[in-house]
Amino acid sequence: TEAGQRHASSSRTPDAPIKLEGISSGDAADLTSVVLWISLDPRTGQLSGFPPHIAARLEDAFTTGDGTGSAALAGFGPPFEDKVVDFIGGPGGEPPVQRAASGGGKRDVRRLVLSSHADQAFVHVVRERGWRIAEIAVDGLTETRRVQALDPKKADKVAAFAKQEREAALAKSDEAGLVGLWEWHRLNVAPVILHGGPPENWGLYSAEQNEAIEAAYRRGDASVQVSVGIRKYDINFSAVNRARQIDTVLKKRREIRRREIPPDERDTAFKVTASEHQDQECAVCFMDFAETPAMPVVELPSCGHLFHGACIQELADKRDVCPMCRCEVDWKAAL
Repeated sequence: TEAGQRHASSSRTPDAPIKLEGISSGDAADLTSVVLWISLDPRTGQLSGFPPHIAARLEDAFTTGDGTGSAALAGFGPPFEDKVVDFIGGPGGEPPVQRAASGGGKRDVRRLVLSSHADQAFVHVVRERGWRIAEIAVDGLTETRRVQALDPKKADKVAAFAKQEREAALAKSDEAGLVGLWEWHRLNVAPVILHGGPPENWGLYSAEQNEAIEAAYRRGDASVQVSVGIRKYDINFSAVNRARQIDTVLKKRREIRRREIPPDERDTAFKVTASEHQDQECAVCFMDFAETPAMPVVELPSCGHLFHGACIQELADKRDVCPMCRCEVDWKAAL
């Protein structure tokens, strides 16, 4: 409102909250500043800050990716479970948005850098077909919303508790002489069966991928990225020994579990029986099947061409033809 705009303008003294508009908020935060991630409800125009543990994941993904890419919020439960925040163009580019992983509605997101003593920020909004965050104030058109900054002490307590919970579980496992084996579920299923189901429902990562995931988990990272063939997956850690595998490009996700087992059992798991196709290579990524024994191989029923399942997934989703010979493929039978 006009009164709100006057209030925001008159409040800009050296001791007032710093308000950064758009993704100029990509500025680096220093030891005397606080980062606040907010979103705007397009239906009600209400601004709200992301919970501390989610804001921490957003900040980690934002800084790691230099303000580009995206961050999946799977593992945090409703209403964030199926949401992804796209950072779009990074600093100086298009501002970030939150969307559903399966498509659908979007809402504006902003990253604000506040002075360490600030407890609130002011953001301009405008109502078009829905409420949007405006980059500048326009008399008679925009309104000013105030958003309360999260208490850094509260955020620290939430992060510290999650870290302690993970560290306690790791200490207990290490004391018993166990190691971590990360497995992905072959079916897209509800997380209630995460630790159950037949062993054949669970697939292995390679020894190198397992090592990278385990190292990130032990460091207390929120997520880690791994490459499988031509695809990249974000592994987002949630509860103890749990995670989600997210493909933000193809909008797919899988449940992941960490099994605590003796070292010899883990080593045996990585000794995959040689495939009949080990002397051949994937026609998409050109990696030898012998070098990627943990990756499922798909043989197309109509022509017999071979691919990694991960590499061919996008073509299967599009019901496309074989990329080698252009023949029609029964993808349901192939996969």
